[in-house]
Amino acid sequence: MTEARRVFISSKRDDVWHRLEGDAYERWSFNAISDDGREVVCVSFYDHCPMSPRYYSADMRRVPAVELVYSVGGDLVARAMCEYADGAFSESEEGCALEKNRFYSESANYGTGYIIELDLPMPGGSRVTAKLEWLAIEEDKLDREFASEDVLNIVTPRADVSGRITIEGRRPQVFHIRGTGCHAHEVIRGGAMTEFTQFSGCVHFSDATAFFLTSHNSSMLLVQGDDVREIELSLESVRWQRNRYGMKYPREVSFSSEQGIRMSVRPTATVASVVASVRSRAEFELTLFDGKPRRANGITFFASPRRMRHSIFRYFSGLGIVVAPRGIEPLFQE
Repeated sequence: MTEARRVFISSKRDDVWHRLEGDAYERWSFNAISDDGREVVCVSFYDHCPMSPRYYSADMRRVPAVELVYSVGGDLVARAMCEYADGAFSESEEGCALEKNRFYSESANYGTGYIIELDLPMPGGSRVTAKLEWLAIEEDKLDREFASEDVLNIVTPRADVSGRITIEGRRPQVFHIRGTGCHAHEVIRGGAMTEFTQFSGCVHFSDATAFFLTSHNSSMLLVQGDDVREIELSLESVRWQRNRYGMKYPREVSFSSEQGIRMSVRPTATVASVVASVRSRAEFELTLFDGKPRRANGITFFASPRRMRHSIFRYFSGLGIVVAPRGIEPLFQE
C-alpha cells in the first residue's frame, strides 16, 4: 500500500459527509479540557468505526458508532460507545445523527458553533446523556483545495465549551463542564488507518493553538490569530510505555522543525485506555520563533487499529461496546 500524505485544512465548507465506501471512514471529533485542566471530554461520531470488531467482518457492512469519554482528575467517570446498524448514519444541512445522538451547527446573536446532543447506553444498563456547546472562537482558517489525500480538517481550532453530562442509574450524577476545545473532521480513504499507527494532539495557549499529527509523516498546524501555518516536524526522541492490554504508546515525545520550532509532549493522566487506543491529558511545551517556551495542558490520542486484526483483541474491544437494536430509522431522512 502506498503511504498517503495526511493534509491539514480548516474548512467549514468541507465539513460534510463524503459518503465513502469500503474500508474508508470519517470521524467527527469534539474535544475539550476544562479551565483548570482537570476535566476532559471527548466525543466522536464515526460513519464506519475502525475500532469496532465488526469493522473487520467479511460482509463489508458499515459500522457507524458514537463515543463519549469523560474524565475528571485522571479518573474515568464515563465511557460510552454504541454501534448502530449499517445505514443508520444520516445527515442534514446542519449536521449528522445516529439515532438520538446528533451534532449540528447553530448560529445565535452571541456567535456560531456546534451543539452536541447524546443519549447513549452504557455497559451494565445505565445511560449517559449530554448536551454540550462548542462556541467557535477560531474557525474556517485554511480552506484550500486538495487531491485524494487523507485529510484532517480542523474545522474549529478553538472554541469555548460548556454543557452538562448526566449519568443515569441508581445514583444519577450530573456534571457541568466549562473549558476550551476544538472540533475536527478526519477523512481516511482506503482504510489506511488499519495499516498505520497515529499519534495526535491539540493544545491551546494564550496566543497560539497547535495541532500535531504523527502517522505517515509528522506535521503541525499552528494558528496565531490570522496567521495559519502547516509545519513539517522531525521526531527528535520518543519514550514508550504500555497500557494494560500491552499496547505501546508514548510516555514523552519531542519534535523540532527547520524553522527552529520545538515541542515536547508528555502524557500525564490517562483519560481512556482500551485495546487499540489511548487518550491522555498531556503537558505541552512549545517554543516558537520568539524563543520563549509556552506551557499548557492539552489532549493526545494514540491509535493502533492494526491490533484489531487479532481475534483476541477484537473480543476484548467488543466487551466495552453496546450494539444498538437493529431496524431503527435514521433521525435525518434522505
